[in-house]
Amino acid sequence: MARPVIGVTSVFVMPSVEMSPSSMPVSFWICRPVAAVIGTSTMTASVEGLLHAKAEKERLEQELRIARQIQMSLLPQGPLRLEGLCVTAHCEPAREVGGDYYDYFTLGDKRVGIIIADVAGKGTSAALYMAELKGLMLSLSQLHASPRELLIRANRIIAQHLDARSFITMTYAVVDLCARTLTYARAGHCPLIYLPGTAGSRQPAAGRQVQVQVPDGLVLGLKIDDGQRFDSLLEQVTIPLGVGDVVLLFTDGVTEAMNADGEPFGEERLAALVSEHGELPFEELRERILREIRAFVGNTGLHDDLTLVLLKVEEVGDAASRRLFNHV
Repeated sequence: MARPVIGVTSVFVMPSVEMSPSSMPVSFWICRPVAAVIGTSTMTASVEGLLHAKAEKERLEQELRIARQIQMSLLPQGPLRLEGLCVTAHCEPAREVGGDYYDYFTLGDKRVGIIIADVAGKGTSAALYMAELKGLMLSLSQLHASPRELLIRANRIIAQHLDARSFITMTYAVVDLCARTLTYARAGHCPLIYLPGTAGSRQPAAGRQVQVQVPDGLVLGLKIDDGQRFDSLLEQVTIPLGVGDVVLLFTDGVTEAMNADGEPFGEERLAALVSEHGELPFEELRERILREIRAFVGNTGLHDDLTLVLLKVEEVGDAASRRLFNHV
């Protein structure tokens, strides 16, 4: 293996002096100590560079661990089961932690609040924004019954405090178990997939017409005006719910998951999957969706967090519970 060149020595000979081959060892012995010093210095710099790179790698890995811990600590632990409604979710962090966030919580009066969001950015900065977002949404959900009103207020607050280069996409929904409705607004987030149930019919899940709903709405936090454009574009939608209905919320890490050929999973494939297997119990349906995505991706791996929230309206078990669900 050739040694690297670490220096060059030039010997200038006066015209009046004759340089013989026997004089060359003298030059060698003069240069040798200098070469040793230069070589040691070069080796030291190389070792220091490697140590610095190792320390930086360890720092980034530690930051990644912290970001993941923050992210997972903010999410609900386990599914939510109420009379006639089941809510489950999944968040699978990618190699580089993003800002995916979801939450679901009871609001009183047989209502449930459901959030799914994606904070622009990576690492601890996105995770910290998520922590702030959780507190904000829990507070605003107690003040605003309308998802549209809540997002309008949230946009005002977020735009004042979010970094100018960042933004947040979000869908906020409220399920009213008394009225049997799901009302939601979408702030620049991914579409909502809705599959009507089979209540009152013998039509199989695969024969139902799945809907990919994309109501208007800008992302949260843009500093383009005082919020009037956000307010004017934000649309609120109400879906009547029946037994067997399935609602799927997700982040772009689901539909943008790619296989080895660079092909994304896509909304069409996801909607077809929900339509085909919508009759499954809610947790089995969630796992079926995740298996299909992982099989599609294969060894390529995830380049973004994979997050989804799944709702399913179920028949209430006994007669007493059915009367409670229908009349509270």
